[in-house]
Amino acid sequence: MTTPDDVFQIDGTHVYGLVKKSTYTKPPETWEAHRKYCDIQLVIEGREVFGYCPHAMVDEDSAYNEEEDAALFTGLEGINIELAPHQFVIFMPHEFHLPGGIGRDSGSCKKLILKVEAD
Repeated sequence: MTTPDDVFQIDGTHVYGLVKKSTYTKPPETWEAHRKYCDIQLVIEGREVFGYCPHAMVDEDSAYNEEEDAALFTGLEGINIELAPHQFVIFMPHEFHLPGGIGRDSGSCKKLILKVEAD
C-alpha cells in the first residue's frame, strides 16, 4: 500500500493518520468500505455528517482496490451520523460509510483520520 506525503506514521503501516480540511458544495455520493484498516474519524473543527450502511447488499469483491484498501459504491442507503468537534466515529472493515458530508451550520470541516490495521 502506498501512502500520500501528507500522511504521518504512528506505527509504520500498522497505524497512521492525516489531518484533512474539506469544503463541499454538494453531498458526497461515493460510499466506501475497507478490509485491512479500521477508520477512526475525529472532527476537530466544524461539523460533519457521515453516512453509515452496516450491511450493504453489494458484491464488494467486484469493486475492491487492494492498493487503496477500498471498495467504492454509489447508490447505497444508510443512516446519518452527525459529529461536532471532539466527537469521533469508528468504522470497522467491511462497514460501508460515506465520509465528507458537511454539517448543517458549517461549510467546512477539519478532521483527523486514523487508519488502524485490523489484524
